[in-house]
Amino acid sequence: MKRNILTIAAMALFAASASANTETVKEMNLDVENAKMRLHMVVDPSEINVKSTQAAIFTPMVITAAGDTISFQSAGIYGRRNLINAERLGKQLPAELLSSAVGNEITIGESLDYTPELNGARPALKVDLYGCADCLKWTKLFEGQPWEAPTFDPTEEIVFEVPTANVVKERAASGRANVEFPVNQTVLLPDFRNNADELAKVAKTIDSVKNDPDITITAIYLKGFASPEGSYANNTRLAEGRTEALRQWIQQRYQLPSNLLHTSYEPEDWEGLVAALEADPDFPNREGLLEIINDPRYEPDARDYKMRITYPEAYKRMLNEIYPSLRHTDYRVEYIIRSYSTAEEVMTVIEQDPTKLTAAEYFLAAQSLDPESERYEELIMMAAKYDPSSEAANLNAASISLKHGDLPAADSYLAHAGKSPAAEYTRGLLAVEADDLRAAEQHLRNALNQGYEPAGAVLEKVSHLKKFQK
Repeated sequence: MKRNILTIAAMALFAASASANTETVKEMNLDVENAKMRLHMVVDPSEINVKSTQAAIFTPMVITAAGDTISFQSAGIYGRRNLINAERLGKQLPAELLSSAVGNEITIGESLDYTPELNGARPALKVDLYGCADCLKWTKLFEGQPWEAPTFDPTEEIVFEVPTANVVKERAASGRANVEFPVNQTVLLPDFRNNADELAKVAKTIDSVKNDPDITITAIYLKGFASPEGSYANNTRLAEGRTEALRQWIQQRYQLPSNLLHTSYEPEDWEGLVAALEADPDFPNREGLLEIINDPRYEPDARDYKMRITYPEAYKRMLNEIYPSLRHTDYRVEYIIRSYSTAEEVMTVIEQDPTKLTAAEYFLAAQSLDPESERYEELIMMAAKYDPSSEAANLNAASISLKHGDLPAADSYLAHAGKSPAAEYTRGLLAVEADDLRAAEQHLRNALNQGYEPAGAVLEKVSHLKKFQK
């Protein structure tokens, strides 16, 4: 295929009053399929009065929106005397011979690789009429309608899903208290050493939930630990007794129902000792100590004895620097938060403590706002932040991220959005935005097969977009 790049300005130099009728071109259009732009024309040469000494040269073209012209192979109709003279003189015809006489309609079909620069291009046909001695008598340019690439903005198709309501809002607050006791005793002395500060930590955690009228405590769990020195039997007594002492302190302070308080104990915190040694690569004889601790042949008492006689100096240092922190009580306060039924309530709670709300409650408040407002989008994103287990909240956050062109964030949220039809649909939109039309079709078909109707319309648009890809 021969293609020459000309400009409209240059062609205008040849324009003149034409004898060709406007009915010369019956059809003229452009289309794109499989990344190819196809030019189609139907020409009626009978509308051009080609005399015996004349020749009409037809040149199909595509004129870009920028004004450049892509010309295809020309073809000509030659009058009888014009053709005879050319043959007698051995002249090469200026264009492929269509007919020596004006006859039936001519169909012209050409194609070229589609590029974005061809958006807005229009089809054209240049007709040049030559007389004797190859003089140009006139030029006529026929132009069709511009071809516009279909537009599809996935961000205009985003959807939001209503999160599940009536979810029991179970929460927990936890901490660790290093309450100290006199050697080998289980009586809790609030003023002993640093106990006032450690007990204050426990009280602060309980107070933070007990004093909130929207919260009901459902359980308090205490687990006490003793350090590994001494006999396992005695450490069992200490861990159990000291945990019970803290339980009684909480019971007396808050007058809670006894069935809310639960205790357990670990006689010796070997895991804590291992963690402390592993965290200090410069601790003396660290590797040897860890080897003894992890040796399954040793029972707790034998293990402690082996460390003490093998590495006496390191053992003394453990007693002073590590073992005090192994005598602790871990506590966990479990509670439930009441539900909020109005947007006004939710807005108030957002300002006070946004962690108390579910995705459904954030969505309730968002529905009272303009969907195009920044506050609406902020609440949608907060729902995913504070209720990350909600698949609907993650889907909605993905839609907002997609709307703003943040594809990595949208993909991350969709990883936690489950496999609902709406989630598959949104994955399809994300794939379109990422120019992965094959993946887009797959996700959209999954959604459509699950009865999600919006996927059908988008799937048609994606199928049309595929025409521009090889």
